[in-house]
Amino acid sequence: MINFIMQEIGLADAVEDANKFMEEKPDVVSGPMVPSISEQYMEEYSAFSEFIGRHGRSYATKDEHMGRFDIFKLNYRDVKAHNEKYQAGEIGWEKAVNQFTDMTAEEFHARYLSADFLDKPDLPEISESEIEETDDSRPHMVQASHVPDYVNWYEAGKVSESVDQGGCGACWAFTTATTLESLNAI
Repeated sequence: MINFIMQEIGLADAVEDANKFMEEKPDVVSGPMVPSISEQYMEEYSAFSEFIGRHGRSYATKDEHMGRFDIFKLNYRDVKAHNEKYQAGEIGWEKAVNQFTDMTAEEFHARYLSADFLDKPDLPEISESEIEETDDSRPHMVQASHVPDYVNWYEAGKVSESVDQGGCGACWAFTTATTLESLNAI
């Protein structure tokens, strides 16, 4: 399948050239810690092909396809490097290839993060001294005699799964609905 895709977009010659180079100059690209060019390339391109299939991507031109592959490669390498740190216990969370892996950070920001929301004019700040606290000002705070030290509402089935609503701009509606569902369940 990979060879077919590579032939379709004209990359079979590039892989053949890389393999020929490695045969002619093995000292340049050899050693136990240096993966062959085609081995790393094939792993990354295989992951990219899987990404395309899983997320239904198609690119209009060969140049766009290769440009997206270059972006994907950088993000894929970042995911792998991060997960090596995770496996070593240096980081407490894992990354994965997802529907955004062929996007730059700038593209992601422009498409999914509302610049209008992030660039609001400065609002007046209220200092702690301006807030008058009374028992009536915090009706949500109750005195409880027995409160557990830890509750995981997700494990208890009281929190909804995350929903990918795409770029429709209705994230506030999804957030409101899931928050009310969780509040009702708790």
